[in-house]
Amino acid sequence: MGFSAGCQPLMGYNYGSGNYERMTSFIKTGILSTSLVGVFITLVLGASSPFLVSVFTPLGEVCSSGSTILRTLILSLPFMGGITLCSTTFQAMSKPLKAFILTISRQGLLYIPLLFLLNHLFGLSGMVYSQPITDLIMLLVSSSFILKVLHSLKTDMRETDNLKDICGGVDVEKIY
Repeated sequence: MGFSAGCQPLMGYNYGSGNYERMTSFIKTGILSTSLVGVFITLVLGASSPFLVSVFTPLGEVCSSGSTILRTLILSLPFMGGITLCSTTFQAMSKPLKAFILTISRQGLLYIPLLFLLNHLFGLSGMVYSQPITDLIMLLVSSSFILKVLHSLKTDMRETDNLKDICGGVDVEKIY
């Protein structure tokens, strides 16, 4: 969340100035960085999950179940940075509808139905796995949204450059 919030002004500045290559570089670096941090935290929390759960209860059976559930839920951590980064990028680009769709889709449109479906099919295990599955799907959806928008920006940029070439170097954007 902090990384995404810190990148949001950078995305907005570069979007506003038309520096889409730099913006794309920030997105790639951000998704890679947050994913690596997420993997690291997942490994640390996964290795220490029995201890973390035992801090709250001395019951062996609860510690065992709680440790398994914690390990399952933290599988989402490598995906969270990319999802949040895509959403805040849309906010920085003045595309609030896309950001809203991503945000509402994660919890309302995807997680809740998956929660009920997987609970019905697999019981408690299905309920627990519904969050990491939702986050993996949302990373794929978010990435496809952002790639589509970036591709259209690059296409627009090429068309503007072609118009400049046709018009003898006149910046056509300034005319409008």
